[in-house]
Amino acid sequence: MSTEFASFDELLVMIEAKGIQVSLSALQGQLFGCVLAGVLPSFSQWLQDLQAESMVEQAFETLEEEQVLKQLYDSLLGGFLQRDYGEYGFILLLPGDEEPIQVRLEALSDWASGLLLGLGLGGLTQENTTSEMREMLTDVHSISLVDSQVNPSEEAEKHYVELVEYLRVIVFALSDYKDMKYSVKTSNEKQTPAFEL
Repeated sequence: MSTEFASFDELLVMIEAKGIQVSLSALQGQLFGCVLAGVLPSFSQWLQDLQAESMVEQAFETLEEEQVLKQLYDSLLGGFLQRDYGEYGFILLLPGDEEPIQVRLEALSDWASGLLLGLGLGGLTQENTTSEMREMLTDVHSISLVDSQVNPSEEAEKHYVELVEYLRVIVFALSDYKDMKYSVKTSNEKQTPAFEL
């Protein structure tokens, strides 16, 4: 039985009501990246990471603000962990089709950037990735650099849909590598990030 999680618009209303300035798409990408790297951060650790990476523009000083972020954390993780969303087991948290193509492309870029950040925070390095994974991460990086300043057109819409579906496929494929990603490092050997922005 599927569990209902908040939509992009519902989450946006929730955080804007508290004056929290953040990209929802980047947050979900970052959290998914951590999970795909084999690390599930606690809520408190997640908040620390967001503030350390300047993904949020303020410290959360009140219990009410933290409760809002806790709802956000649960919603961002929910569908991915429970695999309630069809073939790929999750949905990307992106603006609806009624939003301008520029807004949607910018959010997609944020999602891809967040994913790369999360994978890095989770400890993914060139030493514990395969060549196939590095190729996929290169494609994710390309999506993170997509030009959002395009003129509305059928071609732009088609390109956006293709990028969204390709990113979903990449995330699904990365999840298949999850058990292969890590080898325990006991030396002080310096490890190279799997991908550098």
